[in-house]
Amino acid sequence: MMSKNIRYEEHWFHFYTKGKGMSHIQNNNQHLKRYFENKNQERNQSKKHRIRTISGWIALGIATTFFLWQIGYLIFRYGFEFKYKNDYLPYELNAGILLFGALSVVLFSFKKKTLIASLLTIALLFGVNTAFGINQKIEKTTAEKKADKKESEKTEDPDTTTVPNESTIPGPDTSETPIPGATSGATPGATPSPGQQTPPPPVAVTISIPEGFTFKQIAERLEAKGVTTVAAFYAAAQNYRVQSFTIPSSPNRAFNLEGYLFPDTYKFNKDDDPNIIIKKMLNNYAAKSGKPADETIILASIIEKEARSTENMKLVAGVFKNRLAVGMRLEADSTREYVNKNITGYALLGDTAKFAALYSTYKSPALPAGPISNPSARAIQAALNPTPSEYLYFFFGNDNQNHYSKTLEEHNALKNQFGVKFAN
Repeated sequence: MMSKNIRYEEHWFHFYTKGKGMSHIQNNNQHLKRYFENKNQERNQSKKHRIRTISGWIALGIATTFFLWQIGYLIFRYGFEFKYKNDYLPYELNAGILLFGALSVVLFSFKKKTLIASLLTIALLFGVNTAFGINQKIEKTTAEKKADKKESEKTEDPDTTTVPNESTIPGPDTSETPIPGATSGATPGATPSPGQQTPPPPVAVTISIPEGFTFKQIAERLEAKGVTTVAAFYAAAQNYRVQSFTIPSSPNRAFNLEGYLFPDTYKFNKDDDPNIIIKKMLNNYAAKSGKPADETIILASIIEKEARSTENMKLVAGVFKNRLAVGMRLEADSTREYVNKNITGYALLGDTAKFAALYSTYKSPALPAGPISNPSARAIQAALNPTPSEYLYFFFGNDNQNHYSKTLEEHNALKNQFGVKFAN
């Protein structure tokens, strides 16, 4: 009885364990299958994330490059007065910055909330940056319109100055004068009859007026080139009246138009009318100087004679401003030289004795009575934008450099060291 029971239980145990073992293996296979499927999904997901990450970094790199380009342009434009082609950047650059910036954020944003927040931020930045780009486009259009307007004004002679005794200015005779031997209704341009004389065509003359030339030097150069005489040019200038801007007229001024005959290269005709010459030079002044106050032109005319480079012009302007602010005389040698070479003994001026005290800044308490030269645009800008400093003295040394100092002692020591190149 015992042996039968034992054999029965062993048979049941083997059957039970056999069945249980097969079920366990099947479960393990299913687990392994799910495990490898999950591994493949994770591997694929990781690969997608890597691709998105790499793409995001590339897009961000492109956006950053565009952004640094734009920032660098702004720094050079406003910090170093650098001009980029037409002085604007294409607004497409702003769109590129935001496009690649938005792409990088989208690629980096794996969560829905982050993606929504990122898109809202990109929309805001895109609006701001696009507005900036449109503004640059407007600036470009405005600049083009101004350029077109200037071109049209060149052909329309924009100056509204009036010429005294305009009826006496020589001009083409439009009256019909009978020509001996000619018949009525003769064709223009036909061969003139023996009694008719054709006036010779005008002879063009190109004249360069250097920066800092005085009225007297300009008049003498015009006469040397056969354009007009010194006396005719002086008489026309003293009587010329301008309406489009103001030039002070005073008996204390030796030359009424000194400072306003803009230095440049001009084309005139031989034996030209002096009023036409003056009008052309004043037109050029109005177009290129910005038409500043008379005090600015006076100061710029002295700066033009006292400095050579733009940097030194601004430093010299700062010295003069400092001296005027503390009540010191300018004591510019160029003003005394102007009196000696351009006023004293000049026959057209008559009595010149009074002008020494009016023009020499060793005698005049402030600015001279008028400009002492015709300054360049950069000298005018230096007078308008002097370099701030504490200097009260300067001189041009034998080393061809300007030297600046705060005190008279330091000034004299520097003069002893370097010498004064143009000492009186």
